[in-house]
Amino acid sequence: MVGVSKKAIMYYQDVGLLQPSEIKANGYRYYINQDMITLQKIIVMKRLGISIKEMKSKMEHADANDLAESLQKQVVFIEEEIFSCWMPDKNVSRYMWWKASDDINEAKGFVEFELGNLENDKWNRWIIALKSTNEIIGTCLIFFNDDEGHWDISYNLGKKFWSNGYMTGYLHKKEGCFPKISCFGQERALFGYICMKME
Repeated sequence: MVGVSKKAIMYYQDVGLLQPSEIKANGYRYYINQDMITLQKIIVMKRLGISIKEMKSKMEHADANDLAESLQKQVVFIEEEIFSCWMPDKNVSRYMWWKASDDINEAKGFVEFELGNLENDKWNRWIIALKSTNEIIGTCLIFFNDDEGHWDISYNLGKKFWSNGYMTGYLHKKEGCFPKISCFGQERALFGYICMKME
């Protein structure tokens, strides 16, 4: 669910932040779209360093302005992470469609472009983050190539994360990326969702 572990979901349930819409007799928990939205709010607040106690208060007294402000902070955070991780690095950009730049506005333009593609079912961008720290280390793009009539996948990682086997190992794992993307657009977060969490 949105790249969040079962253990984390159970913790959020135990502390009263997230409740499944239904629990069956066999113990299976069922979450609906509204639960996904709640979970996304929790993820955003966690990334912003908000404590569980503050999260509870915000969830109880939430309004659209609070969420919009939190999402805007998340956008700024992502822009800064993308910029510091790989945007100025010519070693990374030589394999990509964008050019390396020392201007953070390039990262802002990248994020704005991706946000503009949220509703495009032929363009699916994910953020790649480390499981241990939630540090953004790259992105993955799955898109439909109209010229050739098939789906393509591309990814990029910040240079310091190269040669660690992250993508090679992950994309070949039985439980890797591809089984998680059979339903495009159902678990969208800011732009895509954190589909891959690296060890």
